[in-house]
Amino acid sequence: MKKKKRMAACLAGALVMSSVIVPGQASVKAEGKSLTEGLVASYDFNDGQLANGVDGQGQAKAIVTGLKDYSGQPVFEAGDKDKGQAIRLGEYGLQLNQKNLGDNFTVSMWLKPDGVFDKNEAVLFLGYHSPEKWLAVAGPEPAGSATCKFWTNGSGNNQSFGWAGFGNFDIDANWHCLTVTGSNDGVTAYLDGKAVGSGGSIAPLTGDNQDIYLGVNNWDPEFKGLVDDVKVYNRKLTDSEVLQLYNPEITAEDIFDQEGITATESINTLKGRTEQITVNIPAVAVEAGAKATYESKDPEVAEVDENGIVTAKKAGDTTITTTVTLGKVKKTAETKVHVEDNLNSQLKASFDFEENLTNGVAGAKEASAIVTGLKNYTGEVVYKEGRTGKAVQLGKYGLKLNQENLGNDYTVSAWVKADAGLVENQVVMFLGYHNPENWISISGRAYESDKCKVWAKGGIYGTHTTLFNPEIGRNEWHQITMTGTSGKVSVYLDGICLGTADSNNPLSGANQDIYLGVNNWDAEYEGLMDDVKIYSVAMTEEEVQNQAAEEFSKKAQETLKRELTVKDILGQNKSADEIYYNLALPTAVEGIKLDWSSSNEDVVATDGTISVPAKDTEVTVTAKVAGGVLTGEASFTVTVKALDVTELNELIQKAKEMDQTGLSEVSKQRLNESIAAAEEVVKNPTYEGIEAAYENLKRAMEELSYDHVDNPFDLIAEPAAKVSLKEGETQELFVLPEAVQALVTVTYESEDDKVVTYADGSLTAVGEGKAVVTATVTANEDVPVYGGFAMEYSTAVEVTKDAPPAHVHDLKKTDRVEPTCTSEGNIEYWYCADCGKYFSDAEGTLEISEEETVLPMAEHEWEEDYTIDKEATETEDGSKSIHCKNCTAKKDVQVIPATGKPGSGDNKPGTGDGNTGNTGNTGNAGSNKPGSTAGKPGTQAGTVKTGDSANWMLWTVLIGVSLAGCNVAVRKRKSNR
Repeated sequence: MKKKKRMAACLAGALVMSSVIVPGQASVKAEGKSLTEGLVASYDFNDGQLANGVDGQGQAKAIVTGLKDYSGQPVFEAGDKDKGQAIRLGEYGLQLNQKNLGDNFTVSMWLKPDGVFDKNEAVLFLGYHSPEKWLAVAGPEPAGSATCKFWTNGSGNNQSFGWAGFGNFDIDANWHCLTVTGSNDGVTAYLDGKAVGSGGSIAPLTGDNQDIYLGVNNWDPEFKGLVDDVKVYNRKLTDSEVLQLYNPEITAEDIFDQEGITATESINTLKGRTEQITVNIPAVAVEAGAKATYESKDPEVAEVDENGIVTAKKAGDTTITTTVTLGKVKKTAETKVHVEDNLNSQLKASFDFEENLTNGVAGAKEASAIVTGLKNYTGEVVYKEGRTGKAVQLGKYGLKLNQENLGNDYTVSAWVKADAGLVENQVVMFLGYHNPENWISISGRAYESDKCKVWAKGGIYGTHTTLFNPEIGRNEWHQITMTGTSGKVSVYLDGICLGTADSNNPLSGANQDIYLGVNNWDAEYEGLMDDVKIYSVAMTEEEVQNQAAEEFSKKAQETLKRELTVKDILGQNKSADEIYYNLALPTAVEGIKLDWSSSNEDVVATDGTISVPAKDTEVTVTAKVAGGVLTGEASFTVTVKALDVTELNELIQKAKEMDQTGLSEVSKQRLNESIAAAEEVVKNPTYEGIEAAYENLKRAMEELSYDHVDNPFDLIAEPAAKVSLKEGETQELFVLPEAVQALVTVTYESEDDKVVTYADGSLTAVGEGKAVVTATVTANEDVPVYGGFAMEYSTAVEVTKDAPPAHVHDLKKTDRVEPTCTSEGNIEYWYCADCGKYFSDAEGTLEISEEETVLPMAEHEWEEDYTIDKEATETEDGSKSIHCKNCTAKKDVQVIPATGKPGSGDNKPGTGDGNTGNTGNTGNAGSNKPGSTAGKPGTQAGTVKTGDSANWMLWTVLIGVSLAGCNVAVRKRKSNR
């Protein structure tokens, strides 16, 4: 086992901060959580086995490229500094068998590579290959270095990435701790506690086949080296917890003191603008409560507030100092601020192509015509009618604008008109240089198509990475603008922002330049270009749109008319004339951000949410171009239908009337929860809510399961002893629980059909008089113990010509009994034996069900500290557990290693017996239920009567019957003639 105590440079990851950090305690340990919480796999390899130290959580196996089983035996060697063993990988890797771990995860491992890596050598692979959905750490491209890439491919979590790189870092041939964490908010890779890469999450471990692979995947060469101390969590560890995995003794102040801070190096801005200083602080220092303050050397030029927001006041230069404090450690960084009066003062190049390549900025270099490979074009440059005046015709050549090393802050804008569709990689605009590769480009992405891509390589992008996918129509003028600041790039098409992405700062460097329609490799762009402008400052969205606001607004309106139709907003609805469900109002169309309004927000909210009206209501929703200065809108009129909850109410009533006798606890809970949820929907109805509640309740009613029934007669409720009816009336008397319907047969008999008939459990009063009716229940022969046994349930019925006198309850009180953690209790209630009804009041006015009289068993009250159940001896393990204060139940049983065993002081996850609290008597185990004896009631099938069908003595005597040798208790019933 390795617990690294050595310090390394850059031990903690950086966290971009945009606000003052709230002060806190300088401790890297996560409060309230330990590094055993959420642990589902742990491998130290010290026993020379692929044994998961967490019981019942899956076992690793050795596999080879292609994910086939390895036929040999894994090899184990001495780990770091002889502290236990490590596993040797190279001919095989490991599949951890942790499928479908979920959206939140942490995978950590110590590794020691044998040397440099092969191309795409599999270090760590999370996911699956078919369909591709994975996150991985892999060797470089080309092979032969210590550099690894953190990359992903596939779709999930409402995101898609195509072999996207999230960062590159070196893993040399020493021991290192590699950790990858993930949640829906994103993924992060750490090396020795330092964040070295991050990006969006496609939920790589969510799905039936998604798994964790160490040193192997379906395609690439296996990792060659040693691996040790593998840990897998079903939660995302914090930065501090990741650092603890690497070095449990290091403090946040140690990290902060070594790492320090960085801040935005420079801000090039305009008077009246506000800018944000970005401060990079070790994440563990942020968690520990580091605090930042800001100070401007000359507030008259630029002032800064407590959140690092800079406001440019007048032209000039100043310096802003950022100070971050944690405990006794203080670090500072400076930001140089340059302010100009207006945008034109930052104009570095302007080309109108009026029969020349002259730069309209005095003293600035003109453009050069070049061909693929960046060699000079020797022919004549052609000019044609442009958007305004002349434009340059590209095709046999492109243009180099000779604006080398413009810096991190820039704006490049150009009007373009393609002669034809673009082929793949045919270049429109290229910012950067090819050797070494560090560029961002707009290029074609399909054969002879309007489909384009904004893509990048170099710097933070280890592989070709697509940032945006616009469509730029041919044979019409479009304006492209790219703006950049340190670490960010934004791209606009016809004034509409396609998005903002992380940038590799393509115009910062000696050879970095701007190319139109040409680069070192690909086919030249064929078409016209006009009105090209270059600024050494990033335009704001409004400034970009103000370049041609009227023309951009016209294009936006045309796009809305063409791309946004009523079908796009219907959602689940089939027609605009019949709206039952929430509208699906898009927030953007073809990159145009939209704001929605409603003519009646009480019925249709601005987010499309429907509130059910009392009558059918017509509503108009309107989409308008959001943000900036552009205009454009589209309106749609829909009819929202009124609501009918009749069917749902009928189903609720039917569900409430269902006999829940014998239902499993799961079915009973699901049914009652579905009823309650449906009733809530009725109170605040929506179409979606009613539909979902109806389907859920219907499913709960149809998918019932029953507990195993030992004695079917236990579940049968006795009917009322006496019933009075008026001639012609009917009444349901006997209900056979569904749980026993397949176990018994029932016959019904009336003593006098001229008085009353009895069929399917229901009475029909025929004529004045008295009679006894009987339901005879016989257990099927295949029912254990009770097969063939019969029970009669009799009731005395009186039929009168007029309405019978009201029944008077003979109520018997049952006192309240409090439940314990070993037995149920009951409320105070009253019971009438004559009619079989329960009441919560002595007057018999508040009827309740028998189930409502029961109070569920109480929760165990656990002690705070462990109790030693068995002392460990030199040769035998002991045990300890948490005891219930009120009974003999235990939980969290843990093994205390024998005192003579090596490592007896360690308590590793999974070393207990797996008991989670059921070792003691926690409920009704062993209780004696009526009819639960093993003996069969009698040696022959027989009957036991609860009424006398022979004569009217039933009305005056107490009936009681007993069977010799029979352990079935037959209830006695009193009735009067």
